[in-house]
Amino acid sequence: MSLYAFVSIVGVGAVFALALLANARFIPIRIAGVAREADDSSAALVDRVYDPNFVFADPPALEAGIYLPKYDLTAPEEAERLASRFGIDAAATETDDRYFFVSETGRLAVDKYGGGVAFASEGGETPGEWDPTALAIETLQGYGISTECISAAERAAGGRRIVELFAGLEGRADMSAPRRLTFDAEGRLLELRCSFARYERIATARIMTTRAAYALLPTDSPDKDGRIDLKRCELVFIAADSVIQPAYLFTGATPGGANFSYFVKAAVYD
Repeated sequence: MSLYAFVSIVGVGAVFALALLANARFIPIRIAGVAREADDSSAALVDRVYDPNFVFADPPALEAGIYLPKYDLTAPEEAERLASRFGIDAAATETDDRYFFVSETGRLAVDKYGGGVAFASEGGETPGEWDPTALAIETLQGYGISTECISAAERAAGGRRIVELFAGLEGRADMSAPRRLTFDAEGRLLELRCSFARYERIATARIMTTRAAYALLPTDSPDKDGRIDLKRCELVFIAADSVIQPAYLFTGATPGGANFSYFVKAAVYD
């Protein structure tokens, strides 16, 4: 792949990632844009679409922080140190927003202001028998990147294995900027994306109850073959409205067996 093609792909990918940051999950996810609590009458409509098979347990503290991402300027020397972590010994090519490094080892893009790193590998030795999540952690450790996480998820896609590691925020999974690694079918690293952004707490918000969030699930596209089987509801953090904020993540399965996932923003603004 030429440097021009790599720069174009990373640039478009970065814009696309920012646009879909809160939606970029393993299965299609939408986010309910709410800043209120639904009234009880909404639940009747929701019950016609969903079959909740989990305990409606509210978080211990019905309030959570609202955070603003803080990005430090990445100096050229720091970008070079990052490149050396990935085994790339090459001079940087700069744009207004990024440093690019290309060598036989792979291709690295480092954000100047956004705290993001994207590495595309040229492949390497296969690990033999391998566990995707364990290999992801081992790979990050090899590059000197923090592996602290509160949860992980993995999926298969087009013969590839994708692993996401979620850091903790207030004891909840921060799904706004996961460390994402993509491996081929043999366990060779194809791509790694992560962010080094810091967060500043700018507000505290009241959190709606799980039942109130349930009542805000969409009812516009009911499945005629039956109700969606909701298996889990958990409070997490997502990126939405230019901040990092709490949201309830509902997961389950459609009558046809497809995965279902939906975020409902949990902060209530009185």
